[in-house]
Amino acid sequence: MKPFEGTLVINAWLRLFGVRIGRRVFLGSGFAQVVDPDMLNFEDDATVVNLFQAHSFEDRVLKKAPVYIRERSTVRQGTVMLYGADIGVNAIVAEQSVIMKNEHLKAGYHYQGAPTRN
Repeated sequence: MKPFEGTLVINAWLRLFGVRIGRRVFLGSGFAQVVDPDMLNFEDDATVVNLFQAHSFEDRVLKKAPVYIRERSTVRQGTVMLYGADIGVNAIVAEQSVIMKNEHLKAGYHYQGAPTRN
């Protein structure tokens, strides 16, 4: 599926595996191999070019939670989203950022850093 990254074909393929993808969502590279597809939620008009870690083993306990990228939000390349992360409507996350577990980013803000700050 690597040749289809960045096209609508990858969106249709990922939907078959349980990824919730809205309309007009752009998915960049790295989506040919997705872990935890049932934990990924991309709303309409989102731009997604990042990495996901929707599960973690902490003290020998599996912890997982869905991640959300809300309408018209952008998460740029090299960003890592940990489990439970929720990106608000119209939010933008800069390259190489880290969104911590269960972190909720407010709508309309720009974020960057590891961990993210606005």
